[in-house]
Amino acid sequence: MISKIIGYSIGGTFIIAFFTPIPITLWLIYDRASVILNSSIEPATIVRCYSHRNSGSNSRLSFGPVAITESNTEVKGNFKWSKREWCVSDIGDDVSVLIHNQDKSKNRIFNFSQFWLMPLLFSLITFIAYPLGYVAKKKKLNNQK
Repeated sequence: MISKIIGYSIGGTFIIAFFTPIPITLWLIYDRASVILNSSIEPATIVRCYSHRNSGSNSRLSFGPVAITESNTEVKGNFKWSKREWCVSDIGDDVSVLIHNQDKSKNRIFNFSQFWLMPLLFSLITFIAYPLGYVAKKKKLNNQK
């Protein structure tokens, strides 16, 4: 009886982990569309990097860029690099930032790594890897018959 409970728990965990990219992809697409539709674009320059430490037993330090617009609006990047050198290499770059009309927490640096990278990765998993896996599984089942 206990082994069935453990087996179902492990199986359920794998199923949840397997399907997790789908809601994350949908949320990222909604978030990006919402930000684009409710924001204005302003030119900015990346001036420094900020550090962020994850909490928990496996805490890691990561670094994200900070851009400042001509109107002195500070925008922090959401995607953080694991190495400080990667972030520092962006300092001085001219970028565009999206300034949200109502919510300052939704201000975004509008470049590939800060705005499009995560949605692209999760979309590739959801819209390419899952269908390819399904086709491969169907092909394998048809070959066994």
